[in-house]
Amino acid sequence: MTRTVRVAIVAASPAVRVGLRSILDSAPFAIVWDRPTLASAVDDLLDDRPDVLVCDADDRGRQLNRNDPMAADSGVSILWIEGADRSTVNPAPRGVAWGSVSRTADGDALRAAALALSAGFIVIDAATTPAAFLAEATGAETSADRADPFTEREGQVMQLIAEGLANKMIANRLAISEHTVKFHVAAILSKLGAASRTEAVAIAARRGLIAL
Repeated sequence: MTRTVRVAIVAASPAVRVGLRSILDSAPFAIVWDRPTLASAVDDLLDDRPDVLVCDADDRGRQLNRNDPMAADSGVSILWIEGADRSTVNPAPRGVAWGSVSRTADGDALRAAALALSAGFIVIDAATTPAAFLAEATGAETSADRADPFTEREGQVMQLIAEGLANKMIANRLAISEHTVKFHVAAILSKLGAASRTEAVAIAARRGLIAL
């Protein structure tokens, strides 16, 4: 027996809401409600939790941001319908499953995206999703990730950390003070967003910043 996917719709335009209903109001989907804004849907979202929230993102940008606890608390998966303006794209609060489809997508594509999202997949329309979020979703690196953030000396220290040398040994190898090594190590951890030397090595290796 096919599982029913409960869908809610948020779109400012009444015509868009009607159009989305016409596409999604048949098996395996069931429309539970539609609202013009997320602000007007707070109680519904938390009390009558749909499987997928189909949300139209107009040119004014997102109606929901990544730090909004509402959607995270509801456990709903969010399918954004994207326009051409991607300057404020912000897929969903952290921990919330999300997807995006182009505003020009046909009904079959929209239904397939909603069904895939309800099954736990991330649905990405590369034409409407910025590179930063594509990287976050897929684990791919952006050009900013690949850029070498280190000074020449920091690069030398990073390489020696990767070789397992302690600060004193690095200082001897580079003919600098141990205090200076500690300064460089702190800078390296900060630039990589790493909490430890081990994590720094892992990040640097993934970015191709060191030779192992």
